[in-house]
Parts: sequence; C-alpha cells; structure tokens
Amino acid sequence: MYAEVEDNPHHFRLVLGHDGRTLQSIDSESPRHPWTSCPGAGEPLRRLVGMPLAARSTEVGGVADARSQCTHMFDLAGLAVAHAYAHTHDGRERRDYACRVSHDADEGHTVAELSRDGEPCLAWQVDGEVILGPAPYTGVRLHARFMSWAESKLDLEAAEAALVLRRACFVAPSRFFDLDVVERASDLENMFGRCHTFSETFASTALRVRGSHRVDLPEDGGAPLPRPTS
Repeated sequence: MYAEVEDNPHHFRLVLGHDGRTLQSIDSESPRHPWTSCPGAGEPLRRLVGMPLAARSTEVGGVADARSQCTHMFDLAGLAVAHAYAHTHDGRERRDYACRVSHDADEGHTVAELSRDGEPCLAWQVDGEVILGPAPYTGVRLHARFMSWAESKLDLEAAEAALVLRRACFVAPSRFFDLDVVERASDLENMFGRCHTFSETFASTALRVRGSHRVDLPEDGGAPLPRPTS
C-alpha cells in the first residue's frame, strides 16, 4: 500500500505491507524535507510493524511515542493503516485528502477547507486556535484535547477528516516564516522535544535544507503523483 503527503515544507512517501490483519512492513522516502535529519525518521517509524490494522488512524499513537517520530510521517502512517483496514473490510480502493488554509481579509479570520476523494467535505472559520464555526466545531480549540474531543463526539469518518484539517491548520503558518535563515534545528529552542528532528539526539546536528520550502502547490492539492516503481 502506497501513501503520500505533500505540503509547503514537506513531501514524504510511505510503502506499507500488510496481511489483512497486521502491518508487516513500512518503508519511507523523503523527496523534500526541511532538515537533514528528517529522512532518518523512517527508522523509528518501523516500530509500528506488527500492530493490528485499525479503523482509527490515531491507533498508531498507542504503539509508538509520537514525539520520537516525524510528525508528518507518523500522521501519514496512521492514515495508511486506517485505509488498509477499510480496504480489507469494506473494499475501499483509495482515500485522497486535499486541504486549503487561507485568510479572509474581509472577515478577519482564517478559512480552512478540506475535500475528500475530490468532494468538499469540511470547512471551518478559525480565529487563532479557536474554531468559530460551523457546529459542532464552534468554540472548539485546535490544541487542547482536540483529538479526544473529535473521537468522542464525531463518527469515524468525520473525526479522521477533522484531524487531517487540524494538521493543515498547524502547517499553514509555516508559509510566513523564512526558515532558511536558521542554521540548525537546535537554534529553534521552542521546538525542542516535539518530534524526531527536535529531539535531544538530533536537534544539534540537524541542518536546515535551504530551498526546500515549496510555495507553488496547487490550491486543490493537484493531481496524484505517480507511484514509484520500486
């Protein structure tokens, strides 16, 4: 099974093998990444091998410590495991998400939109970290306990979509920062402990990959990239 994520700062690919019940293998590629340490996050990701396929993408969090992982590979692996479960049980052939986060100058808030399998699925108005609407998201904070709220209040498909759009909201502000002025990850002290690169082990040696931030992504997510032959 093949999975891919691309946004302004990142582009990662995963190839997963499973037997219909458990994850048998997971391999990663990093065509575009912000730090020299990022490709190495494919190794701790293999801690997921052996886990049962699960309907919820967040089940990976019970198998491996997210803070030791690349956040984006880990999220992608969770979605891929959930899709493998859906493929095995319901015959679903593919799952595509595309997100767009923009600022509404007239209204003074952020608009976050998500399409699923080519169809509009979810749209929020967001002020800072608070979702203004629509219901049932009104007043919900993106940071504090959002995952547990989504999985307790929403059905399976809606919760997964909400978590994908939440991640897009977190990534979107990176468009306004020039990380190419940073030499190494350890210069960003506020990020320590958040992921593989910003761990104590790698932060001091992880160098910025200058020029890796892509600004010309299609707003609709674009056409799927061809699957690697290997």
